[in-house]
Amino acid sequence: MSGATGSVQQTHFRIEAVERDTLRLAGHEYRAVVECVGVAVHILPQTEQEAALAGYAAFLNALPFPTQLLVRIQRRSLEPHIREIEQAAADFSHRPETGALARVAEGYVDYLSGLHERAVLLDRRCYVVVPADPRVVRAALPVREPFHVRLLSRFTHRAEPEDDPADEEVGADLAAEAAAADPRDAIFGHLQFRCDQVIRLLARSGMASWRVTGPALYHLVYSCWNPEQARIHPLGQDDLAFHVTGAPARNLVAQQVRRGAARLVGGGGAA
Repeated sequence: MSGATGSVQQTHFRIEAVERDTLRLAGHEYRAVVECVGVAVHILPQTEQEAALAGYAAFLNALPFPTQLLVRIQRRSLEPHIREIEQAAADFSHRPETGALARVAEGYVDYLSGLHERAVLLDRRCYVVVPADPRVVRAALPVREPFHVRLLSRFTHRAEPEDDPADEEVGADLAAEAAAADPRDAIFGHLQFRCDQVIRLLARSGMASWRVTGPALYHLVYSCWNPEQARIHPLGQDDLAFHVTGAPARNLVAQQVRRGAARLVGGGGAA
């Protein structure tokens, strides 16, 4: 049907650009992303299950700022791995001394192909989306606070802690130092501090975690914005070349929209 609206992600995913491993949303809102390795609680002994849940509860209770938890479950394809083994088997078969390895690799390919056809393999990834404090953004950039934030602050102002988190002191210091350089440095430094806090708290809960940066962040953004298109037309080296060249941030979403439209026009397809 022509004239159909975009997906839910495309309608509500308000990202404008990726700048220095940070997402910039509409309204001058900034986000960083931390990926963590979850714990398979259901296979642990009862006592360890209780300890794992207690650690996770302690992580949530210790967070001094709001976060968004994102769990993505996607079907995982074995085709790239199968192609690698097939190439290795072909290389082994060309040398007499590795003929036995070629036969082993061919058997492994048969096993993987059957597994790929019969089973549904799922890839589960967990993320913590860390927001920049709007006060740090306002101190660093001359922007007006979005209406929904001003409205929400009227109802939540009294519920906020009176003083302290050390996070606010660091954010204020960073904002004060921003005048001598790029004003966004205060925001990026503030987000890095918050990410370090999240990583330390997750480590206390027994979960390894790291900040999502570089090409991994672009792949995540693209796959969240349009999962189907990301599966059919994954990002190539040309799309990610600016990470090496140091070119300024680009609006990846708009770039892929234009490319997708060009494919439709060139192929004569209709939405």
